[in-house]
Amino acid sequence: MIAHFSRISKTGAVGWLCYNGATMDILTGLNPQQRKAVTISDGPVLVLAGPGSGKTRVLTRRVAWLVQEMDVAPWRIMAVTFTNKAAREMRGRLEELLGPSSARSLTLGTFHATCARILRREAEAAGIPRDYAIFDADDQLQLIKQAMRDLDLDDKRYRPQAVRSSISRAKNELVPPQAYDTGSYYGEVVRRIYERYQALLEANGGLDFDDLLTKTVYTFSQNPDILARYQERYRYVLVDEFQDTNQAQYALLKQLSGRHHNLFCVADEDQCVPGTTLISTTEEPRAIEELNSPTQLQVAAGRGATMGTEAWERRSREYHGPVVKIKTRRGYRLTVTPNHVMFARLGDRADAFYVYLMYKQDTGYRIGLVQSARRDGIYDTPITGLAVWGNQEKADKVWILKVCDNKGEAIFWEQYFAFEYGIPTTVFFTTGRNMAVDQSFIDELYSRIDTTSRAERLMADLLISSDHPHHRPKGIAGDRQPNRIAVQVRMFGDSRRTETSPWNAHRAYVNTSDEVLRQKMIARGYNPRPGRRGTWKLGWSNLDYGTVLRIAEGAAHDGGGLEIACAAFVTNTKSPGGITRKFDLHPASHLHPGMIVPVEINGRIEDEEVVEVDWGEYSGAVYDLNVDKVHNYIANGIVVHNSIYRWRGADYRNIRRLREDHPDLVTILLEQNYRSTQTIL
Repeated sequence: MIAHFSRISKTGAVGWLCYNGATMDILTGLNPQQRKAVTISDGPVLVLAGPGSGKTRVLTRRVAWLVQEMDVAPWRIMAVTFTNKAAREMRGRLEELLGPSSARSLTLGTFHATCARILRREAEAAGIPRDYAIFDADDQLQLIKQAMRDLDLDDKRYRPQAVRSSISRAKNELVPPQAYDTGSYYGEVVRRIYERYQALLEANGGLDFDDLLTKTVYTFSQNPDILARYQERYRYVLVDEFQDTNQAQYALLKQLSGRHHNLFCVADEDQCVPGTTLISTTEEPRAIEELNSPTQLQVAAGRGATMGTEAWERRSREYHGPVVKIKTRRGYRLTVTPNHVMFARLGDRADAFYVYLMYKQDTGYRIGLVQSARRDGIYDTPITGLAVWGNQEKADKVWILKVCDNKGEAIFWEQYFAFEYGIPTTVFFTTGRNMAVDQSFIDELYSRIDTTSRAERLMADLLISSDHPHHRPKGIAGDRQPNRIAVQVRMFGDSRRTETSPWNAHRAYVNTSDEVLRQKMIARGYNPRPGRRGTWKLGWSNLDYGTVLRIAEGAAHDGGGLEIACAAFVTNTKSPGGITRKFDLHPASHLHPGMIVPVEINGRIEDEEVVEVDWGEYSGAVYDLNVDKVHNYIANGIVVHNSIYRWRGADYRNIRRLREDHPDLVTILLEQNYRSTQTIL
């Protein structure tokens, strides 16, 4: 049979594919948001894909739409993935949609395979032999050991695996040996090994996997004529799993799409648990790998209650990397990927010390230490030391780096982090302090030091999410500190429970005295109401947590890029003043001993103290659940969160870079775009 293609309408919403006599509508089976992503016009696009939202289908149909409906030649399209398996599956699907000939004309493969092909063609400009060898992980390790022997360095004192990781991270951040940070003795050792390692690679006519990316980026940077040729060829660049990109990969995408700006990114933030993790059901706990519909999960319903639900989905994938191992005082144990979002808050223990990273807008970052908690002199209630120091320093965010048993240990780690990363320990303000240095010198200090890039490196090394501080102001700020204003989201935030729902509704709100923001929100169709003490407020409530999040995202966008601060009322624990205590949302990498997590005890959700947090390595299948409306489940007795918006793993800054580099970026949520849920609920 002769393969043929036909198209009913170039501008209409039909878009038929015909191959080998099989006819299929490109848009068949797509929901409105998926259709929007597939058929969107030119320009930069970010598609945020929740679990089970069909992101792979969207990507392949997008390519088919470009070829069939927009008359784009297949050879002018590049699609990159992270694994060979994903590339094979995508190519197979596109062969079904477009036919083998058109599918073969596409540039489709992993980042590394795509770069390898480019470097073979541009070997002379890249300064490498055309028949270069690619060194795998074992080859790299042997070469690093050789470099250490050449430098007379003891591989017992400096672990080759750790050095390899440091070099790999540097390459992924596009840092060559001569620019490697030598702010510490260990850093200088790594720089020397890095330099020698690169010389050995060159002498052996080889590149490692990271070099495939960095050499391509450098070749394009140093040869504008070569870059222009590739930019002209690839009118459309599409990337799957954008959340997994590192800095070098993002730089490559930015280069290739630099002329036409048609960069289509699909992001899906995975958070997972191993297959043997026991999930609470209404009958008995079952391993997540054995769950099947219509099993009723037992989930948190808000403020200490639980309920059963059949509205859930399961997904799995292969994972090779670090995991966080959590143990609580009653013996609950849980192993999760570092980005798995947990419900957690700081405990009330006063016998520990926190080493912290503090941030203030327009000033920068600093490192310090503080006692974990103290008693309020008026109400005799516990107050975290982070809150006290944060208020004194007018800080916008504070993260815990280390929990220490005594002040001596805390001083050690404070000095270590300060010297290792070059971040000051000097306070932001002299007000109320008897200091020899005055405020002008402190301001000058922070203006001269780039604390932002150093703090970002620290956060990357410790897997700290900038979006999830351990302390931030309440967000009820006014004209004097507008940067503190945030859209507050509260899972189970409504204290009332209706007869039609077994769980508490979720809330989002804005409460501030900022008049400029009030006028801006009125102009965008919102209806602010008077609040207490000269403030105004906006509020929304809905039984679907995903809907509340999307409304909050819309309000944050309309408010000029406000932050969103999420918390949850999972237990019914009261403060001495009778106020229900909330849990913040944190990736598992943020948990420390002494923090409180919610656990299931006899059908109720109660507070529980974390006593151990360890790290390990895991290789195998991992799983996640998407629970409709309430977005939580109980794993090994501990309540965990599964959110539409989750912490980004590889380089959390790339989503931000994408938005900064493309002010006209269109963001599409595959489940439902927040723009369609602006109704006051």
